[in-house]
Amino acid sequence: MPRFPRNRWRALASTMTAALVASVLVSGAPAAAAQTIGFPTFSGPAVPQPPVGYSTGNMMQTIYNAESGGTDFWIDRLLGRPGSDPSDADGGILMTRGRALFMKVHNPATLGFGGNVAYIESISNASAFTVTVSPGTFTEQASQRWQGPSYFRSVHTSGSIRIDQTKFITQNNVAVANLSITNSGTASTTLTVRATSPYATSGLREVRS
Repeated sequence: MPRFPRNRWRALASTMTAALVASVLVSGAPAAAAQTIGFPTFSGPAVPQPPVGYSTGNMMQTIYNAESGGTDFWIDRLLGRPGSDPSDADGGILMTRGRALFMKVHNPATLGFGGNVAYIESISNASAFTVTVSPGTFTEQASQRWQGPSYFRSVHTSGSIRIDQTKFITQNNVAVANLSITNSGTASTTLTVRATSPYATSGLREVRS
């Protein structure tokens, strides 16, 4: 390694110091926004209060334990979506799901679990099962739809017949659809309820009421 005279080291150090000072001077004042951005404004319902006070540790388990005896859960009140959701246009989202079973594509207009069922991943791009009620042409009333993490609720009507559907997927990967059928007309009617599935080979039947 070459040896430099001491005065050359001093000159080099002075040059580096001058360069650093010049760099600081050139940077100038910090940038400022052309306008005040401010804070976003949120609208909608207030955040529901949990059934228990805040505590450290497993807060979600404490909330669940406080409501586990019923069917009205704080997480549903917090995340529930009423009416039609914008995501329904491209396949929809069904919040309720099991440990492995879920609807990768959900068709809310169909009774049952119409769309594309998946068990960890897509199976064969088919519905889990669908339910038809005849006679009649039933139309889902999207404005009366409601869904949360625990369950999905929809209303389907045909003339004086109304079907209230509540469906959910259990932790053990069982898809359940409960139908409540009401006839608001003056004449009695007989309906046939039929469930079909591309996966089930037994246990499905028609019910007339």
